[in-house]
Parts: sequence; structure tokens; C-alpha cells
Amino acid sequence: MPDGSTINGYALDEGRIDRNKVPAGWHAYSVMESDSDEDGETTLSIDHDGYVNHRMDFITTEDLSQRIDSGQLTEIHGDDWGFTDNDLVDDLAEKSGDDDFDLDTELEEKRHDMMDSAIRDQIFFKSDEENMTALKAAAWQTISHDEQNKGESTIGDLRIAPSINPHDLHLEDMSEEQIKEARKYGGWDPDKHKYVHFNLDGDLEGLSEKQADKLIWDNRQRILQAVRDDESANFSTVNLLHNCFNRERQVREHDYRTPDDNR
Repeated sequence: MPDGSTINGYALDEGRIDRNKVPAGWHAYSVMESDSDEDGETTLSIDHDGYVNHRMDFITTEDLSQRIDSGQLTEIHGDDWGFTDNDLVDDLAEKSGDDDFDLDTELEEKRHDMMDSAIRDQIFFKSDEENMTALKAAAWQTISHDEQNKGESTIGDLRIAPSINPHDLHLEDMSEEQIKEARKYGGWDPDKHKYVHFNLDGDLEGLSEKQADKLIWDNRQRILQAVRDDESANFSTVNLLHNCFNRERQVREHDYRTPDDNR
């Protein structure tokens, strides 16, 4: 930078980074390439997001919002970029000091640690809208991953579909007699119940919205454990769950008072 400071990060050349998968503590930006000037030099600019003349996406631990808004990151000359040959995996391996460093193993261990923390503290979890949304998304994704990888899911009974369109329950794979029997024993009435799912007995059980939310909430530990064991788990989902629990931990620690605390 003109002031002598340096911004460190990684670039995905000629590609875009999924903003939903950017881990906590990192920021993703678009790098735009300008047309060559009269001297034949091309400059690059970093913006919050952009689609015209997009060259690459850039990810860094520094929040560049103020620099972008002030115009500091407009028309950066090529000599100021200083790209190296190292990529993120190279740097992680170097920092670990492990000659056998494997990114997949590293991510798996991180997922386990983050979800173990969430499972341990789930007793403090509140059923507010944000947390419930995170649990529902986690259950849905994990069930889908399980079906793709193993054909079944340990939390398959938590796939809840609207009665008006239960396509995701794959009822087309069942005969009319099987559906009739499953409805009879599960008590599903499409005209009465807003939602439906296969219960643990394999019957079609009808649910109100309140009952559907309660089903997810009462099985939150099963959902968290399933995400922990899901080899295809999206890290955006893992981060979302971890951040929800981290927020609860911070609130709990902030509110904690010892008997001698006079505040």
C-alpha cells in the first residue's frame, strides 16, 4: 500500500469464492481488472463485489471495507501485488510443521472439535429463530448427504416436508396401499396437517408448524452429532452452528456472577 502497509491474503484467479463458505474471521472481495492505459499497463482494483471486468476473488483476514470506501484499493499497479508461489495448503502445511499434512484430515479434525464443543454446550442453546433456522438447515443438508453417500440417514425421521408438496419424502416410490397404511398408522391428514414426515416406525405422521419445530428442537443433539459425523458437511453449516453456540457461550460467560461479585 502507499502508506507502506501490507495486505496479506489468497487469490482465486479467474474464479469466484462462495461467500457462504468463507470461514469466520475471513473476508472475500472481488478484484476487477481495468483496461490497459496508454502506457500499456493494466491495474487491478478491489471492491466489495463486482461483475464487470472480474479477474479474481481475494480472501484475507483483514476487513477492507474502509480502504475500499476511501478509494485506497482502486487501480493497484501489478508490481504492488507481490504474488508468491505458495497456496493456502502450502502455508497451512508449513505452519503445522507436519511433513504428512493433509488438508482433508485437518478439516475433519476441525469439524469434530467445533461440533464437540456445540454438543457439549447444547444444554445452554435457546430455541430462538436464528438457532432454529441453523438446526433445520443442518438437518436437511445432513440427511441429503447421508442419502447420497449411504442411502439412509440416522436422522431421516427429521426430514419434514409440507403436506401440500411432500415430494422430498419420495412417496412416488411407494404403492398406494403402502401410503394408505403409513397414513393410517401415522395419522397424517393432508387437509389438516401443515407438515408430514416418516416417524421412527416408518409411518407418515402429520405435524403442525409448532409440532415440526418441537421435533427439530427435541432432537438437536442428534442433529449436531450427525453433522459431526457427516464427511460431506458444508463448513458454512458447521460455522453457522458453531457461531450460534459460541454466541450462547459468550452470553453465559458475560452473565455469570460469583457470590462475591457485587456488580
